[in-house]
Amino acid sequence: MLNNYPGHTEIATSGDCAAVDCSFDVWYRFKEERDEILEMVANVTANALFLSGDTHYPGIFRLGENMLEISASPLGAFGNLPPGTALDAMNGGGDVLWIGDGEKLEHVFGEIEISNDLSITLSLNNVDRHGHSSKLHTLSVAFQ
Repeated sequence: MLNNYPGHTEIATSGDCAAVDCSFDVWYRFKEERDEILEMVANVTANALFLSGDTHYPGIFRLGENMLEISASPLGAFGNLPPGTALDAMNGGGDVLWIGDGEKLEHVFGEIEISNDLSITLSLNNVDRHGHSSKLHTLSVAFQ
């Protein structure tokens, strides 16, 4: 994932990793490289949409003015509760547009619909144990 939110709720309280998740599969220790990737993308396109996963909680994140990330995780694995930092950012109008809001969701998949006018509708959907699908969240974006 490219957003700034940890994939785990266990965060150190002291030392170099205080208040952040600096495990090997997040960007904390590679901030310059992450920023370079996002800057390269911003320089070559007006809009960008990143698809990601493996955090075991679903969400939609703003990475820049015209860059979004949709994480449709987990597709068929156990779910984790979203980290408190991401919940706080969603409730505070930050760069988290939506996450599972404290739910422990499983069997989540993303759906992206591109209209003729190039507007995009992002949907995160849940499938229950009976195979019924329901929308968790939908976001429409008027990309160029």
